[in-house]
Amino acid sequence: MKIILVDKLYYPYSGIQDYFIDLGRLLRLHGHQVISFDGYKRIDIKKYKLTLSSVMTKRSIWRVINALYSFNANYTFGKLLDEERPDVVHINNIHHIISPSFLYEAKKRNIPIVYSLHDYKLVCPIYRLYRDGHICKDCAHGKYIHVLKNHCPLHEQYNGMESLFLFIEAFLSKYIVRVSKLVDVFLTSSEYVKSVYKEMGFDGNMEVIPHFVFSSGNFGTNNKRKRKVGIYFGRLVPEKGLLILIKAASFLDMDIHIIGMGLQQKYLETYCKSNNIKNIFFRGFLKKDMIKREIFQADVIILPSLWPEPFGKTIIEAFSMGKIVVASDVGGISEIISHGKNGFLVHPNNSQALKGILRKISLMPDDLIQKMNTQAYKTWKKKYNPDIYYKKLMHIYNSVKIT
Repeated sequence: MKIILVDKLYYPYSGIQDYFIDLGRLLRLHGHQVISFDGYKRIDIKKYKLTLSSVMTKRSIWRVINALYSFNANYTFGKLLDEERPDVVHINNIHHIISPSFLYEAKKRNIPIVYSLHDYKLVCPIYRLYRDGHICKDCAHGKYIHVLKNHCPLHEQYNGMESLFLFIEAFLSKYIVRVSKLVDVFLTSSEYVKSVYKEMGFDGNMEVIPHFVFSSGNFGTNNKRKRKVGIYFGRLVPEKGLLILIKAASFLDMDIHIIGMGLQQKYLETYCKSNNIKNIFFRGFLKKDMIKREIFQADVIILPSLWPEPFGKTIIEAFSMGKIVVASDVGGISEIISHGKNGFLVHPNNSQALKGILRKISLMPDDLIQKMNTQAYKTWKKKYNPDIYYKKLMHIYNSVKIT
C-alpha cells in the first residue's frame, strides 16, 4: 500500500511529532511505501536535516497566511498526488502552519483521508480545552466567537491578534473548508477524546485507536542512585502542571529531573532559585536516546497535567521501559493507568495529593516498585505495542481504500 503522511514538522519536537516519525517507521517495516509531506515539499527522511532552530522559522507572517488558506500547499500537494497516486492520505498535525484547504486536492482525486486527532483543535481553537485554570468548552457547536470574548491566545505575548487569527482559522476550517466532511475517518487515541468531540457537536466519523510506542529494550535496568529519582519529560508550559510538581516535590527525599523546554522554563527556574529548592534539576532539551537513558535510571515518571490530556504518550513510553507513572486523573489518562497497579492517579492541581504519592514512592522498597514496574511493562505489551496498533490501523486503511 502507498501512504502519504502529512505533518507540519519532521522533528521530535513533541509527542505528536514522535508519533508521526514512528508511524512512518512502522509502516515501512511492514513493507508499505511511505511518502512524508510537510505542506511545502516531500520529505526525504534520509537527507532531511531539520534542527530545532529551523522549526521556529516556520512561524512567519507568510506562513500564518498559509495557515488560513494556502494556494501553495494546494498546488504542491496536488502535484504530489498526481505523481504518486497514493492509496491513503494520513494527516497528523497541520495546525497553524498548513491550511486544511489542501485536503480538497485529495478529495478531487477520490483519494481517502485518515486524520489523527491528537488534541481538541477541531472543536477548540486553542486546542487544549483549558484556559484561566479550568477546563473550558465555550466553543462547543462552532461558537468560536468565545475565542475573542475570552481573549484566548496560544502565547500570552500575542493575546488579541492571535485570538483573532485563531477565530478566523477555526471558522474557515468548520464552515468554509468543512474538514469534517472531507475526511473519511478521524482517529482518536482515547474514548475520552471521542466523547468530547461528540459532546461539542463534531459530526465527523471517528474511530478510537490508542497510540503505540516501540520497545526500548533493556527492561529492568537497576537504579544505582542513593535517592529515588522522578522524571518529567515534555514541554514546559503552564497546562502541564509543572509548578504543582515543584511545590509537591520540594524538600522531599527525592530528586526531580525536568527534561524539556518551553515558555515556562525561565519562570520555573526562577521560582526554584527564589525558594531555595535544591532537589529540582532542569535538564533542558535532550535527544531521545538521552531521555531513555534517564528514564531507565529513574524510579518514577511524573505527568502532573492540568489540561485534559487526550491520551498521554509519555505514559506508554514509560511503560514500554518498565517504569511506573504518577499522573493527573484527567482526560484520557485514566484509560491507561490502573491506580496502585502500574502507577498512581492524583487529582489535578492538588500539590498536597501529589506530594503524598511522591512521599509514598520515596519510601517504597525496591522490590515493590519492581513489581509495579513489571505490571507497567505488561500493560504496554498487551495494549500499546506496535503490532496491535498496526493491525487496527490497517483495518481502518482497508475500510476506506478505493478498490
